Amino acid sequence: MPDFQLKQKLIDEVKSYIDEQRIVFIDNACNILAENFIDKKNEFGVSLVQESIEIAIIASKETGLGISSIISTLLFRPYLEGVIDDKFILNNFPEFIHSQVITIIKGIVEVNKLDNKSVFGLEQLNFKEKYQHLTKRSKKFAVDENTYLKEQGEYFKHFYITIGKDIRVLLLKFAYHYYKTLNIKDFDEKHRLILARESRYLYAPLAHQLGLYNIKTYLEETAMKYLNSDIYREIAEKLAQTKASRDKYIADFIEPIKKSIDELNLKTQIKGRPKSIHSIWNKMKKQGVGIDKIYDLFAVRVILTDNFDNVQQEKAACWNVYSKITDVWVPNPKRLRDWVSNPKSSGYESLHATVIGPEGKWVEVQIRTKRMDEIAEKGSAAHWKYKEVKENRISGIWLDEIKNIIQNQDTQVYKNATEDDENKKAAKDELYSDTIYVFTPKGELKKLKSGATVLDFAYQIHTSVGDRCTGAKIKNKLVGIRHKLINGDIVEIITSSSQSPREEWLDIVVTNNARTRIKRALKFFENEKIEQGKQIFAEIIEKVKSKYKTDFDFNDKKLNILRKKFGLTKIADFYLQIAENQLNINEDKIYEIFILPAKTNFENALEKLQSLIEISKSKKDNDTEDFLIIDQKLSNIKFEFAKCCNPIPGDNIFAFVTATKGTKIHKIDCKNAPDLFKNYPYRIIKAKWKHQETDTKFKAKLKLVSEQKPGIVNQISSVILKQPFIELYEINIKESQNQNYEGSIGVLVNGIKHLEQLINKLAAINGIISITRDDNL
Repeated sequence: MPDFQLKQKLIDEVKSYIDEQRIVFIDNACNILAENFIDKKNEFGVSLVQESIEIAIIASKETGLGISSIISTLLFRPYLEGVIDDKFILNNFPEFIHSQVITIIKGIVEVNKLDNKSVFGLEQLNFKEKYQHLTKRSKKFAVDENTYLKEQGEYFKHFYITIGKDIRVLLLKFAYHYYKTLNIKDFDEKHRLILARESRYLYAPLAHQLGLYNIKTYLEETAMKYLNSDIYREIAEKLAQTKASRDKYIADFIEPIKKSIDELNLKTQIKGRPKSIHSIWNKMKKQGVGIDKIYDLFAVRVILTDNFDNVQQEKAACWNVYSKITDVWVPNPKRLRDWVSNPKSSGYESLHATVIGPEGKWVEVQIRTKRMDEIAEKGSAAHWKYKEVKENRISGIWLDEIKNIIQNQDTQVYKNATEDDENKKAAKDELYSDTIYVFTPKGELKKLKSGATVLDFAYQIHTSVGDRCTGAKIKNKLVGIRHKLINGDIVEIITSSSQSPREEWLDIVVTNNARTRIKRALKFFENEKIEQGKQIFAEIIEKVKSKYKTDFDFNDKKLNILRKKFGLTKIADFYLQIAENQLNINEDKIYEIFILPAKTNFENALEKLQSLIEISKSKKDNDTEDFLIIDQKLSNIKFEFAKCCNPIPGDNIFAFVTATKGTKIHKIDCKNAPDLFKNYPYRIIKAKWKHQETDTKFKAKLKLVSEQKPGIVNQISSVILKQPFIELYEINIKESQNQNYEGSIGVLVNGIKHLEQLINKLAAINGIISITRDDNL
């Protein structure tokens, strides 16, 4: 038989809310457990009977679970070992109990099959190695260890609810973990670290959600003690050293407010308590300072112990006490937290005020009633106790409330997700869909949308895994990327270095995360192909230059000509098809399309133009006609036109008397004019044309640069030949190193007016880059 005192402790705990007629079934469950496991011990030498009863006590006392959960805890060992089965439970327990007990026990069996020790175990200490295999492209998506384990903790919490099919399965897992943590010293170092990680990332957050703040603090402290032992010892030692001074400070703070509160004729307990080491550590990290800079190392709690008739009286009393405290110490209104008027979802009620105490230090004061304090310490269990609902402690209403508390956190995480935040939006969209939880071979848990495939799971692990996925192994069977997953599947992804994402993959996946990553990968691989195509085409252009001895320049205009020739809408498609060897293009094709036609057209046009050139031999540069006026006081002056600027009628001119070669006529803007005016001003003679145009033809030369456009030489000659007062006497056009046409055109003109008209008409030709007058004949 089980230890009488321990069994009595359990019965004493439950009899406050379970009728005596029903407690007999708990007694029966204890006896069944003892009959089969009285001599059996766990790995630490503790009786399995003792272990099971103590967990049942925790389940009742701390989480408020009812008769079905307690009996399930007591019968779990016998059921697991095959000593009892469904039929036994049906025959030995009444209808209102047996179906729930069977459901809960089977749920615990299912979740216990799945070992999370590899996630929270020692191998995670080398977390950075987890991402060593990733490409440079994908490493930026890797998360830090803390974020990863927080996510895993949330996933396991929801998975236990999903796979166990009952919220009570999660609560019993919580009770069992709390029991192990209370006995953590019995474990070896490896298992202590596993327990500590489970506490930090799974069960402490759960305790927080349930309002079990004492347990939450204990789990956080224990986790820190083993995971961050150095800083834990440092803070503990500092607190020990300052205990005496803190105790005196608390006493000095409490004394005047106690006198003030006594005026209200309320029964109170006022006590100072040190803040937890874990809480102090969080403040140090948040503020980026050492413990010496953290002043609020303790809080003062005021508990009103009167029996109030209703909640409204409690609220009024709390605010009256707040008023008395702030009469003594100056409050900081910004740090007032009113959870009396607006309790937390876990049921937590308290009024938190921060005031300036002695020596100008900030002190946090928590004001609550005895009922509020018990709820704050014991969470949902106490909350339902004060509602005076007995059997409803195990009712669907209470369990649904706890489930909503747990799941509400996800809503808060994603409710602010914006449409332009792709990853958050995907998470938000999938939050309200049916969810499944699937394991990696190492025990990592992944959350997926119901209907997710192997390919979805691969991308949930990482982009690089998804991009190379060819299938998976589930229960030692090979399945394809289209295979749909179910809750609890353990999936080993199979990859191949030759695999890459395909367009049809978008029809296989159901999660936004996978779809986004596939699109990104397709774009990435397409860009790689485009760059490859650019490189191949650049090599073709180099072969053109080498094979045909040309400085052929392939510019954007020529690229668009090619694109249109092959019927493509985008330049990217042109390079993509080159990379995929879908275009019939090489150096000979480029020569055939661009160089050969241009060369042939140019040569034919130039030959035709040369045949039209006629130079009138009868017309001289210097006709006998007197068409200049050189200083009105002089006459019969012999002159020549300067070869450095070759003026024509209409140019602004001057005459310069040389020492040996007579008088020269220069343009005012001649390049030599500045030196002549500066050094020989006494030789300068005014000169002007009698007429802006003459019957005599003067030579003028034009300098031309144009694109290598087919037919452009014919256009140039056509424009010149259509001018009635201009004759062509010379043309010299060649291909330049810049892949343009460059050259000169010699014409005979009557004056500057006709020359300027010709320049304007030539400049208007499409493809002419520049056309300027050249003074050097």
